[in-house]
Amino acid sequence: MQTKTDLLLLINEIQHDELQGRDRPFALQQLAYYAEPKNVFLRFREFDIPKKSGGKRHISAPFHRNYAFMLHYVGVILQSIYSPSVHTMGFVRGRSIVDNAKVHVGKNYIFNIDLKDFFPSITRSRIISCLQANPYNLEYNIAYYIAGLCCKRVKVENTITQERKYRMVLPQGSPASPALTNIVCEKLDCQLSGLAKRFGLSYTRYADDITFSSQHNVYQEGSEFRLELERVIKEQQFAINHQKTRLNKVGYRQEVTGLTISDKVNVSRKYIKDLRSLLFIWEKYGYSDAAASMRKHSHNPSLNWCVRRRSSLISVVAGKLAFIKMVKGVDDSTYQTLQKRFANLRRRAWKNQPLHTDILYRETMTVAEFEKRKHTSVQFIGPKKEYGTGYTESEQPAYMASFEIDGMKYMSCVKRTADISVPKDKICVSFCETHLADGEFWLFHEPYKSHLFKKMR
Repeated sequence: MQTKTDLLLLINEIQHDELQGRDRPFALQQLAYYAEPKNVFLRFREFDIPKKSGGKRHISAPFHRNYAFMLHYVGVILQSIYSPSVHTMGFVRGRSIVDNAKVHVGKNYIFNIDLKDFFPSITRSRIISCLQANPYNLEYNIAYYIAGLCCKRVKVENTITQERKYRMVLPQGSPASPALTNIVCEKLDCQLSGLAKRFGLSYTRYADDITFSSQHNVYQEGSEFRLELERVIKEQQFAINHQKTRLNKVGYRQEVTGLTISDKVNVSRKYIKDLRSLLFIWEKYGYSDAAASMRKHSHNPSLNWCVRRRSSLISVVAGKLAFIKMVKGVDDSTYQTLQKRFANLRRRAWKNQPLHTDILYRETMTVAEFEKRKHTSVQFIGPKKEYGTGYTESEQPAYMASFEIDGMKYMSCVKRTADISVPKDKICVSFCETHLADGEFWLFHEPYKSHLFKKMR
């Protein structure tokens, strides 16, 4: 690539290959516009997500769809020309946190450090310099356009002069940011791997998480290794987050990128215990109670309740099992036992499903049984249009059901075909979800009719 036109042609070619002829090529004006961060100050959607260890992680996701696609195609280009070091485990195809942890299995000492403000430490000028250097050797205008596309403008306030200035930094959450971090950190990996070889250590880096391990201890405060380590990191324009620096000895819990290591890589006991607890609640008390427990003990309590309730119990459990399978292997007895229990429960959840509907009936019972199990009382209200917002007049629910569970009030729909004048042990209520991930909800309806349901194996 010699000019910005060459860059645009390559982006459009990748788009054509991925979308298989359904593409809409980008124009040169779009590339020039997005390559200058000053033009689009609010082109990223900013939000925080809670960290598992506490605190918050600031995410900058592309706001415009076209811009997000363009960044994705730039990321494809960068991944194609980047050759990862054997010590780089993060954001590399075919490598994972399991590969990162395996390097340090069986070592007496595990030393972990974390780089402070990793993504904002990478500026546009650093990206341009790295892309112009070997082995990329890109022209300045190409490197400038790529760096401009992938950076965002942030305010920097001088506490002494009270002046506000702007700088261009790499955002966390952009599709192109992972590849750029590895490109910028190539020299850091080279120097730290040389330092590890000098002291007889093993070294890996997963994004901003750096791990050393060895059979001997060279990690004391003020030691030659620690002084040299701080010098190298400072020289590469990064800083160590001393609050996350830790040394784990053999005989104590050793952890690398969230996985425990002793004689092999494993998930934590708490992870397995929480999953077993979730399956036990599902088996003994039903799908709805397990789903409520899952939301109650969510690791992201600061998320909006409407967002958290969209996580299907089946999807969450399947994801946890997939993670255990990746770490422990498909032949592991713990994984096989949990997977068998999950398969039986999932088969039960699919036992009776209505035909020709997008609603999945996860758990069904009579209203009388529902009141007894949930320690609540159901009141039918209607017909009132204000309870049926979003419906057309022909779809307007005839009634709504009001009830309270654990201090939270619910308003649920009642099917128009349901006759609420019959005793409560003659009308059904189902805990449902939809294929469109619109969340889980209670639905009151007529009793099961054999011709409307099918048996699932």
